[in-house]
Amino acid sequence: MYKKKFLIIILPIVIALSVIISMNFIIDPFHIIHKTKFNKGFSEQQRLQNAGIIKHFLVGKGYNSIVVGTSLTECFYSPYIDERIDGWKTLKLSMSGSSGNEQVKTIEYVLEKEDIKNVILEARHFVITDFKSRLKEYLYDDNIFNDINYLTSHKVLKFYLVKERVEKIEDRNNWCPPNQHLFKNYNSEVNLDKLAKKLDKKRKDFNYKEKHINKDVYNKYVELFNKYPDVNFHVVSPPKSLFSLVKQSTELDYLKDIALFFSRFNNVKFYGFDNVYKITADLANYKDDHHYKAWVNEYMIDSIANNEHELDKNNIDEYIKDVVEKVKTYKVCSSGKCY
Repeated sequence: MYKKKFLIIILPIVIALSVIISMNFIIDPFHIIHKTKFNKGFSEQQRLQNAGIIKHFLVGKGYNSIVVGTSLTECFYSPYIDERIDGWKTLKLSMSGSSGNEQVKTIEYVLEKEDIKNVILEARHFVITDFKSRLKEYLYDDNIFNDINYLTSHKVLKFYLVKERVEKIEDRNNWCPPNQHLFKNYNSEVNLDKLAKKLDKKRKDFNYKEKHINKDVYNKYVELFNKYPDVNFHVVSPPKSLFSLVKQSTELDYLKDIALFFSRFNNVKFYGFDNVYKITADLANYKDDHHYKAWVNEYMIDSIANNEHELDKNNIDEYIKDVVEKVKTYKVCSSGKCY
């Protein structure tokens, strides 16, 4: 009697689990176990998909450069990078909303498996000081036994069945081209007029004050740069709109400390773009306070190729002074019209 009830309860669970494991193994939605012919595309579930891409599409494929960062790096286009910088073959591993810890973990995992020569890495105050991690840590190691967590997950199979996939690896994690309509908010005169009034109130509260990050927060970067002295790290501080800096100066307050930290390593170059006013002073380039059009990503790549916009102890004070003065007098402008 009890045995029969037990079987009635357990058997369906065992069957369902067996089906999930079998399908996840055969289809392997994120290419974690193997590169399968049943799964042609790539998912936009970045933290899961990156692990599979590193294992089966990066290692041994001739890549020597990677891009790691938040959504602000998602519009870097690998073929453009390779075209502009001689000798690079680049794979993008961006993760929307990623923390400094997640980015460093990803870079370390790649460098342990492949002879990478160049890394483009995003660094801003809120990224550096963010310690959270949404990575599935068990996917970023070579222990095949803990991959059972992946194989038994019904969510993994669900992502494959209901989420759209990208066919080409260079097109993944790129929200810019198909979403140009997102930039209409800062091209509406009604919206811009409201923003101008809001800015007038905020400008009175603007007060730049140099601030410092606790040295321990930088430890993850110190270990990374020292462990891989032959890797060239290109650390970018993406261009923040002057409008956003008027509203909140935090990123600017910590920028000198960040620039001085990164620029002191021989294998690191640090780049800043807040003083490129054709970008930061024109809200038509932004869909919100931070996210910008794809041509801005191309501008940053061109700067890396041409060794431009580097910041260090010799020019950071002048850079900060210039941006602060521009912020104090900034008026809301979009497509050449100011309000």
